[in-house]
Amino acid sequence: MFKGRWLLASLGCLLVIGCCTCVVHAKDEGAVERQEKRAKRVTVFEYPVVRMAKVSDDYAYKQVGDEALNLYVFQPDRKVEGEKRPAIIFFFGGGWKSGSPGQFWKQCEYLAARGMVAITVDYRVKKRHGVAAVECVYDANDAMRWVREHAKMLGIDETRIAAGGGSSGGHLGAATAIFGHWVPNQKIDEVEAASLADLLVLYNPVMATYPVGETAYEFDRDMLLERMGTERLEDLSPFDHVRSGLPATLMMFGKKDVMLLEWAEAYTEKAKGMGNDVTLLTWEGRGHGFFNYQRSAYKMFYETTLAVDAFLVKHGYLKGEADEALLKAMDWRKKKDAQ
Repeated sequence: MFKGRWLLASLGCLLVIGCCTCVVHAKDEGAVERQEKRAKRVTVFEYPVVRMAKVSDDYAYKQVGDEALNLYVFQPDRKVEGEKRPAIIFFFGGGWKSGSPGQFWKQCEYLAARGMVAITVDYRVKKRHGVAAVECVYDANDAMRWVREHAKMLGIDETRIAAGGGSSGGHLGAATAIFGHWVPNQKIDEVEAASLADLLVLYNPVMATYPVGETAYEFDRDMLLERMGTERLEDLSPFDHVRSGLPATLMMFGKKDVMLLEWAEAYTEKAKGMGNDVTLLTWEGRGHGFFNYQRSAYKMFYETTLAVDAFLVKHGYLKGEADEALLKAMDWRKKKDAQ
């Protein structure tokens, strides 16, 4: 087994409303009312996604049997006819086993307000669909391909489409830029350009699918091979597909996320050695998933979103100053019953 847990927990705990009797004391009524308010509050980790705020449209990008896989598009408020805007596509985390596209709903809401087309994607996972990570990679690349093919309809500049995600979703975002729609023995010059991202924004991503770096972490190879669904662990490992000419990349980690951070550091050294632009930011005292809205300190959501904003400005995806007022308005501690 790995030392430490590097997979996100599956779904958040459901809140249960306590039963009321016909006659209760005023104190009990207040407790019940508070429970009801908490139960009505939708979290970003719910699945299926419900009441996702400010979604402009949702589209089925892929049909698998009887099920349609959707992506959710957040458009800027001031959309101008014929204008092409940069875009970002987010993939949720959950160890390729679970999770919800709602995870990045607040990041999408913020970036759309800043002028980007922001998209969060649903894809198949093990617990809901019985698939391995390789199918998740296929879905991520199909989503990227669909967005490029419909860029004109969505008002997107097809030369500025970033991919993002957290943990295993960060792995999928990286996959869309590094090795695309993976097939055995594929050469990079055979990768379909339509599935490749132009920029990467990754939150504590899985940058290797087996231990790399200085620490010899113990691991169950057979378990990981089953999780990946490929013949070799290297097949879906970003570390093993590094090449020159990759998109500029931002990675953000809590320093307590020691194993994945070490793998990301090994990836960064290798990628920079090939001339790639990689920015690795860390936060002291924070662990895996430290950036998540509603599951961590609001300060971490605030700071990581500002870091993403600065990175996107640097690379011409956003302009001007970050909207700190909007970010502060998203503080769930101040608006516990909002949305």
